[in-house]
Amino acid sequence: MTYTMSCDPNVVQIIGSDNCVNYFVSALNLIMDELPNYSTKQFEEPMISNFITLYAVLWNVTDKSCDVCNRFVLADAYITMWKLLSKEELSSAFYKYTNARLLVHCSLGILHNLLLYCPRARDDYRACGGVKILDPYVVDAYVSENYDYDLLISLKTAALFTLAAIVNENENISIITTDQGVLTYILSALRDSLQSPPDYYSTNYGYHAAEVFGCLSCLASLESNKRSLFENNALELISTALQITLMVKNGSIKMVPKTSTSSRDSYKFSEDVLAKEAIDLLWHLTCLPEARDQLKETSDLYKLCAQFNDVKWTAECRKSVQALLCTLSQQRNWLDECGNLDTSAITASPKPRGHVMISYNNMAQNLVSKLKEALTLRGWNVWIFTEHCQHGSFLEQMAEAVFDSAALILCLSSFYNNSCHCIKEVISAYEYRIPLLPVVVESDYVPINFLRFLLTGVQPIQLYNDYQVDDAADRLTEQLRCYGVMREGTNVSQSRPSPCCSSQPSSFPSISADAVKRHQRSRSDCLNGIFANRDSSKPTQSSISTGRAQFCPSAH
Repeated sequence: MTYTMSCDPNVVQIIGSDNCVNYFVSALNLIMDELPNYSTKQFEEPMISNFITLYAVLWNVTDKSCDVCNRFVLADAYITMWKLLSKEELSSAFYKYTNARLLVHCSLGILHNLLLYCPRARDDYRACGGVKILDPYVVDAYVSENYDYDLLISLKTAALFTLAAIVNENENISIITTDQGVLTYILSALRDSLQSPPDYYSTNYGYHAAEVFGCLSCLASLESNKRSLFENNALELISTALQITLMVKNGSIKMVPKTSTSSRDSYKFSEDVLAKEAIDLLWHLTCLPEARDQLKETSDLYKLCAQFNDVKWTAECRKSVQALLCTLSQQRNWLDECGNLDTSAITASPKPRGHVMISYNNMAQNLVSKLKEALTLRGWNVWIFTEHCQHGSFLEQMAEAVFDSAALILCLSSFYNNSCHCIKEVISAYEYRIPLLPVVVESDYVPINFLRFLLTGVQPIQLYNDYQVDDAADRLTEQLRCYGVMREGTNVSQSRPSPCCSSQPSSFPSISADAVKRHQRSRSDCLNGIFANRDSSKPTQSSISTGRAQFCPSAH
């Protein structure tokens, strides 16, 4: 009955009205006010039961209507749901009482749906403290023997899907589950979705294949989960997904219009997104020697992945496969078809008035913040992730930040090596001919093959502790001046490239890809789904080539 109601267009229209949204928020606030009383009665109250019925309908409607999701986001209804989840009366009772569990599960389901249709809400979720609030719902906590743990697996999975969408890569969180029951459940959802054409949506579990891969990438941040995924044939599932996307792209599998009862009406299946998410998970698993053994250049899986570095795939998809190939590569991979290196050099910034972007992994946050402050005091306009990503998609904002950079400072560490996003930033920066300035923030740092090749002949700046910040900022200032980057308040005649920029060459690969830059969606554009697009002046290319670029040498 709930599902039938959620498919009724009249019901959807009513629920999407301002009156209904406001009523829902008021009812949710009333529930929160009464939580202390409900908890003493084990949540067995008629008002709770009636509200859960409404909540379930809303969950189903938001799963199918982009417009309703937009209405809920614009009304800030998600803030109230996060407040509900943060209540101790609920977080300490959801594994004991059925109605408490249903309140949590409905909240998580709606929050996840809102985020799928309105990606800009990601940073709003983080501002609400979403990562911390999810702690008790994803942690491997003790459950009474009197309670059926199987009932909690789908709830825990829903919490993990929401967490995966809002947590930053390698963010220092201790709540990622190692629960084998949950991993098995998620892998079952993936298998079911991959067997459910044409949109590869599992009606049994309620997730699209691309969503499941994204959640598994989050779980794969833990070594034990990587091994569990590998042992449970994750590589085979990745291969299956990639073969499906190739067949869809090549027209071997015809995409037919889905019925009104199949899955999210507004969801558009994208073979590019599915391929990207599958390759990103594979990238995480390459940390395992046994996984790398199956990804040798002669292997079928390696050859399969290489097919996605083609112009017919989106730039984001190609960036993912390029990051994977960079991680797996040897130096010989960066020779062109004739076996030669391109000797073109980056001698000046293409956007001298742009900002200076610092590319780093979150583990280096403390040093990066101090380096940013020191560079700002020296007159540079510095961009770092934590200060500028306020709205919209994380990936869109990072891509835009790289595009608008005058130079990119690389804060290199073992965590940087293991960051798919960081490697993609390096690829994009060189693609746009943006100068790259390496700073090593780990004393025993050993670069991966791709970065080692990139840094050949370059003397990176050392920044191991707070005492080296000023010296590093001074050296970076000289390098930025060499590339003609302008400080705030200067003009072109005051900032010319120094001859030092051509004194020491160093070779590293050029990874060419589509240079189309995507922009974030503003709050006012939310209802119409409008995206502002701006094309790069750089022509689109598809192949991996190599290049020789020059870095300004560090002062000794």
